[in-house]
Amino acid sequence: MGRRLERVASLLKEEISRVILYELADPRMGFITITGVKPSADLQRAAVYVSILGNAGQIRTTLRGLQHARGHIQELVSQRAILRYTPRLTFIYDESVSGVERITRKLKEALGTISAEDPPEAREAPPAAPQKEEEE
Repeated sequence: MGRRLERVASLLKEEISRVILYELADPRMGFITITGVKPSADLQRAAVYVSILGNAGQIRTTLRGLQHARGHIQELVSQRAILRYTPRLTFIYDESVSGVERITRKLKEALGTISAEDPPEAREAPPAAPQKEEEE
Protein backbone atom coordinates (compact mmCIF):
# COMPACT_ATOMS: atom_id res chain seq x y z
CA MET A 1 0.00 0.00 0.00
CA GLY A 2 1.36 3.41 -0.93
CA ARG A 3 2.02 6.19 1.53
CA ARG A 4 -1.10 8.13 0.49
CA LEU A 5 -3.34 5.06 0.88
CA GLU A 6 -1.82 4.41 4.31
CA ARG A 7 -2.61 7.98 5.42
CA VAL A 8 -6.17 7.72 4.09
CA ALA A 9 -6.62 4.33 5.78
CA SER A 10 -5.40 5.75 9.09
CA LEU A 11 -7.68 8.80 8.81
CA LEU A 12 -10.69 6.66 7.94
CA LYS A 13 -9.99 4.24 10.79
CA GLU A 14 -9.82 7.11 13.28
CA GLU A 15 -12.97 8.86 12.03
CA ILE A 16 -15.05 5.69 11.68
CA SER A 17 -14.06 4.69 15.22
CA ARG A 18 -15.16 8.08 16.54
CA VAL A 19 -18.48 7.92 14.72
CA ILE A 20 -19.22 4.41 16.00
CA LEU A 21 -18.17 5.28 19.54
CA TYR A 22 -19.81 8.67 19.93
CA GLU A 23 -22.51 9.07 17.27
CA LEU A 24 -24.29 5.72 16.94
CA ALA A 25 -26.97 4.96 19.48
CA ASP A 26 -28.11 1.64 18.05
CA PRO A 27 -28.92 -0.93 20.74
CA ARG A 28 -27.93 -3.71 18.31
CA MET A 29 -24.31 -2.60 18.42
CA GLY A 30 -22.05 -4.68 20.58
CA PHE A 31 -18.48 -3.92 21.60
CA ILE A 32 -16.76 -3.05 18.30
CA THR A 33 -13.10 -2.48 17.53
CA ILE A 34 -11.92 -1.29 14.13
CA THR A 35 -8.91 -3.49 13.41
CA GLY A 36 -8.09 -2.07 10.01
CA VAL A 37 -9.25 -0.15 6.95
CA LYS A 38 -8.19 -1.03 3.43
CA PRO A 39 -9.17 1.59 0.84
CA SER A 40 -9.21 0.70 -2.85
CA ALA A 41 -6.55 2.26 -5.08
CA ASP A 42 -9.09 4.74 -6.51
CA LEU A 43 -10.44 5.57 -3.01
CA GLN A 44 -14.01 4.81 -4.13
CA ARG A 45 -14.41 1.90 -1.70
CA ALA A 46 -12.95 0.90 1.64
CA ALA A 47 -13.12 -2.39 3.50
CA VAL A 48 -13.48 -1.77 7.24
CA TYR A 49 -12.35 -4.75 9.32
CA VAL A 50 -14.06 -5.00 12.69
CA SER A 51 -13.65 -7.20 15.73
CA ILE A 52 -16.84 -7.74 17.72
CA LEU A 53 -16.99 -9.08 21.25
CA GLY A 54 -19.77 -11.60 21.77
CA ASN A 55 -21.24 -14.87 20.59
CA ALA A 56 -22.12 -15.67 16.97
CA GLY A 57 -25.63 -14.18 17.27
CA GLN A 58 -24.32 -10.91 18.73
CA ILE A 59 -21.69 -10.71 16.00
CA ARG A 60 -24.30 -11.17 13.24
CA THR A 61 -26.63 -8.61 14.83
CA THR A 62 -23.83 -6.05 15.21
CA LEU A 63 -22.67 -6.56 11.61
CA ARG A 64 -26.25 -6.05 10.38
CA GLY A 65 -26.48 -2.89 12.47
CA LEU A 66 -23.22 -1.60 10.99
CA GLN A 67 -24.37 -2.33 7.44
CA HIS A 68 -27.70 -0.63 8.17
CA ALA A 69 -25.90 2.47 9.54
CA ARG A 70 -23.31 2.51 6.74
CA GLY A 71 -24.80 5.53 4.93
CA HIS A 72 -25.03 7.54 8.13
CA ILE A 73 -21.45 6.60 9.07
CA GLN A 74 -20.21 7.60 5.59
CA GLU A 75 -22.01 10.93 5.83
CA LEU A 76 -20.52 11.77 9.22
CA VAL A 77 -17.04 10.68 8.10
CA SER A 78 -17.34 12.86 4.98
CA GLN A 79 -18.14 15.89 7.17
CA ARG A 80 -15.03 15.33 9.30
CA ALA A 81 -12.43 13.89 6.95
CA ILE A 82 -10.93 16.21 4.39
CA LEU A 83 -11.16 13.99 1.33
CA ARG A 84 -12.34 14.73 -2.18
CA TYR A 85 -14.50 11.59 -2.13
CA THR A 86 -15.69 9.57 0.82
CA PRO A 87 -15.27 5.88 0.01
CA ARG A 88 -18.23 3.51 0.12
CA LEU A 89 -17.69 1.50 3.30
CA THR A 90 -18.07 -2.25 3.62
CA PHE A 91 -17.84 -3.78 7.09
CA ILE A 92 -16.08 -7.13 7.32
CA TYR A 93 -15.79 -9.26 10.46
CA ASP A 94 -12.11 -9.76 11.32
CA GLU A 95 -11.79 -13.34 12.52
CA SER A 96 -8.10 -13.03 13.33
CA VAL A 97 -8.80 -11.67 16.83
CA SER A 98 -11.22 -14.47 17.70
CA GLY A 99 -8.71 -16.94 16.24
CA VAL A 100 -6.02 -15.65 18.58
CA GLU A 101 -8.39 -15.97 21.55
CA ARG A 102 -9.29 -19.53 20.51
CA ILE A 103 -5.61 -20.50 20.16
CA THR A 104 -4.78 -18.93 23.53
CA ARG A 105 -7.62 -20.88 25.19
CA LYS A 106 -6.43 -24.14 23.57
CA LEU A 107 -2.87 -23.51 24.79
CA LYS A 108 -4.12 -22.87 28.33
CA GLU A 109 -6.16 -26.07 28.18
CA ALA A 110 -3.10 -28.00 26.97
CA LEU A 111 -0.97 -26.55 29.77
CA GLY A 112 -3.62 -27.52 32.29
CA THR A 113 -4.33 -24.01 33.58
CA ILE A 114 -7.99 -24.30 32.61
CA SER A 115 -10.35 -27.10 31.72
CA ALA A 116 -12.29 -27.40 28.45
CA GLU A 117 -15.43 -27.92 30.54
CA ASP A 118 -15.01 -24.61 32.41
CA PRO A 119 -17.51 -21.92 31.47
CA PRO A 120 -16.16 -19.21 29.11
CA GLU A 121 -15.90 -16.71 31.98
CA ALA A 122 -13.58 -19.02 33.89
CA ARG A 123 -11.49 -19.66 30.79
CA GLU A 124 -10.70 -15.98 30.30
CA ALA A 125 -8.79 -15.44 33.53
CA PRO A 126 -7.09 -18.50 35.02
CA PRO A 127 -6.76 -18.58 38.80
CA ALA A 128 -3.57 -17.18 40.26
CA ALA A 129 -0.86 -19.73 41.01
CA PRO A 130 -0.29 -20.31 44.73
CA GLN A 131 2.80 -18.66 46.15
CA LYS A 132 5.52 -21.03 47.36
CA GLU A 133 6.78 -20.40 50.82
CA GLU A 134 10.50 -19.96 51.06
CA GLU A 135 12.32 -22.75 52.88
CA GLU A 136 14.71 -21.72 55.61
